[in-house]
Amino acid sequence: MKAKDEIGLLFRMIRLLENMCITLGGIFLVLLLALIVPGTISRYLFNYPFHFVEEYSGYLFVGMGFLAFSYALRKGAHVSVTAGVKYLSYRTRKVLEAVTTSIAICVAGLLFWQSFKFCYGNYQIHMLSSTIMQTPLWIPQLFIWLGWLTFVLSLVVHLTRKIQEFRVNEGEPTADIGVDR
Repeated sequence: MKAKDEIGLLFRMIRLLENMCITLGGIFLVLLLALIVPGTISRYLFNYPFHFVEEYSGYLFVGMGFLAFSYALRKGAHVSVTAGVKYLSYRTRKVLEAVTTSIAICVAGLLFWQSFKFCYGNYQIHMLSSTIMQTPLWIPQLFIWLGWLTFVLSLVVHLTRKIQEFRVNEGEPTADIGVDR
């Protein structure tokens, strides 16, 4: 298998992971609504609150946000500062974008690693939530580090694509590496 094919396969696997996170985030949104609506009706109409609604809706909301990182990157929806950048030359803009994406990979990689250690540590010591449900905390924390992992991988793909785009526009021949964004 050629290196180009291997990279293309790797990028397709990352895309599959991104799509799984997006789908899981959508499922979390549906579950969030499925918890909140009956919980609200039960609380206000029957004066009978479901004690787990607040805890689990919080877990779902946070998980949904972290799982959406890679989707936001794919759609160009992350916050970015473009003031003054449009006045730079094409080459300078592309170099700046590569540098900032590299910094983002380092920061997101560090956050992934710390969230993984935190989640795994809570798994090892069997940490439970202090609520009536006593949820093992590693379960909701799993989606935080999964979101960071997917985001780091998506940033690497993004950086690779930008470098490839820069080379093609600079007249350097490059082989297409596989997956359309």
